Amino acid sequence: MHGHNILTGRWQRPKLRLQRRPATKTVKFTAVEQGRWFLLIHDLLMVGFSLQHALRFTKTVMPGLQPLLCEVEQQLAAGEMLATGLKKYVNQDLYYQLRLAEHHGALAQTLNELGTLRMTEVRQRRKLRGLLQYPLLLLGMLAVVIAGLVIFIYPELNSWQTQSTNKGWSSLT
Repeated sequence: MHGHNILTGRWQRPKLRLQRRPATKTVKFTAVEQGRWFLLIHDLLMVGFSLQHALRFTKTVMPGLQPLLCEVEQQLAAGEMLATGLKKYVNQDLYYQLRLAEHHGALAQTLNELGTLRMTEVRQRRKLRGLLQYPLLLLGMLAVVIAGLVIFIYPELNSWQTQSTNKGWSSLT
């Protein structure tokens, strides 16, 4: 019995405690949101808003992006460029375009072009998805028909064939 106690004590699973992660809200900056945001910032800059005021305004207009915009606003207040604040949320091409635009003073025009580009990309993806749905639906229906043939029809035809060959040989003998 003493050996049993040693083995069970040695091989017991340690009790694991579940640790809670702090609740952090992940912000997705989708292509649609990027396009709308870039166009909105462009419009606000063209009307005469400063970049900081435009960011504050977009936080109220687009509340889903508030954590992202707060972080960008903090980095702008610290003296960073807009591109640096958006680096984690946009792809590398957009980051470098924004950085070059800020460096050369064409931020508003670049934001307009980027917003238009992102919205065009989204429209093209939606059209492509719509165009691909019909052939995929046809392929799915074809797969169902082939599966039905293999599972139901071919076994029935094989059983008829074996029955007819058995009758043919039995009549000859």
